[in-house]
Amino acid sequence: MNVKEPDIYVSSILLELNRWTPGKVPTYEVSDWLDRFVHDGFGAIELWQNHVALAKKEELKLLADSPLPVAIVGTYASFDNDGATDRQRSIELSQSVNAQRIRFNLGSDAAKWDTYLSNAAQWRDMLPDGVGAICECHPGTVVERPEQVAAAFGQLFPARFEVIVHPLRGSLDELRKWFSLN
Repeated sequence: MNVKEPDIYVSSILLELNRWTPGKVPTYEVSDWLDRFVHDGFGAIELWQNHVALAKKEELKLLADSPLPVAIVGTYASFDNDGATDRQRSIELSQSVNAQRIRFNLGSDAAKWDTYLSNAAQWRDMLPDGVGAICECHPGTVVERPEQVAAAFGQLFPARFEVIVHPLRGSLDELRKWFSLN
């Protein structure tokens, strides 16, 4: 049986010194690292939002034409009602580098559950053909537990959404719940 080796993505935020600083201004251009990423065997790139949003046109062209595909562009867009402009901008950023997916977070306020899901559904319908969305589900968000992820995405978004989970807390039984999600 032939098993395909999985692609290992390199995430540009991992090398970014300013990822947590006020303003989050990038300290490097990702294109400067492309040859190294290829040499080291990475199969694709996940770009931090500001490595795209604050990039010059020349940098965006280099990333769009990269020898490594841009698998994911992250976004800080809000799924509150006031985040529509940022959600639209996330689509434009992904298109500027030919990204395959946009990584997002729903939010942290449980009282806004219905708002987040409604806005996520509208955003999903705006995504261009061939661009998917991947929700980062982690502590501090309304989708930090397996049952919350299943409720949010199981019936509403099965075709266009994927999830990234952070299951590295809790018991072994909790970890099993993550792996049993469909």
